[in-house]
Order: sequence, then C-alpha cells, then structure tokens
Amino acid sequence: GEGEALLSQKYYGFVPISASRFASLVGRDGPDDLFSSDFTDERLAAKLGHMGLAGQRATAPSHPGLRTLFCFSGGDEYVPPSVDVPLLARRFVAAAGGAENGASALILAGASHNLAKPPRAAGEFVAAVCRTLDEI
Repeated sequence: GEGEALLSQKYYGFVPISASRFASLVGRDGPDDLFSSDFTDERLAAKLGHMGLAGQRATAPSHPGLRTLFCFSGGDEYVPPSVDVPLLARRFVAAAGGAENGASALILAGASHNLAKPPRAAGEFVAAVCRTLDEI
C-alpha cells in the first residue's frame, strides 16, 4: 500500500528505509536480492552474469569492460555461521564468468560487516579496490 512510507525504527535500526526498499532487500529473489547464499549456481549466474566482461559487452557492445571485485567480510556479523564464505566467493566469481571475465573476490579475514574491525580491514579493502581500478 504505502511503499514510500518510512518504516518504524524498530524494523530498520538507525538507517531510515522505505517499505518498498525494505521489501526489495529482504524479499526472496526480489530486485535487490542478488547475493543470497542459497541461490543455485544457475540463479546466481542469471543474477550476476552481467557483471563479468562478457556480460557487460553482451548488453552493451561498446562497454569498456570493467573488472568486478566481490568483497566479503570474513567476520561479518550478519552472515550465518552455516555459510561457507570462501565457497560463496568462488561461486560469485564463477557466476560472473570467472577470472577470465574480469571477476575476482576478496575475503577480509575477521572483518566486521562495516569494516570497523579489525583496524586494518578498511585499509585492506580500499587498497584492493584501488588495485582493481588501476587495471581499467
């Protein structure tokens, strides 16, 4: 009914979010559900295939071809312990077409979701992003 209405703070914590955005983020296979660990490999490829070089050029032949870096926080408090993060990282890279299509992954060991811990996490993330951008 009121998709653009902001949710009560008890549902979103400290970041305001509209009802439609919340539904998009948490809904199974919704528009923003790109990275679910329980997707099949085929579904991941359908969701992430456009991110590899071949996928970028398939949708826009003149696309310059940008590399994709999937980043994971190794100590992410929002990832259930049952999720095998290294396996998930490999699945994401494969879904985007593999290393030969410019996809790679980084797992920041012990890092929290927002990279606040450990102190080195944010710097390692920025350095990896800079290396990826240097390859353009």
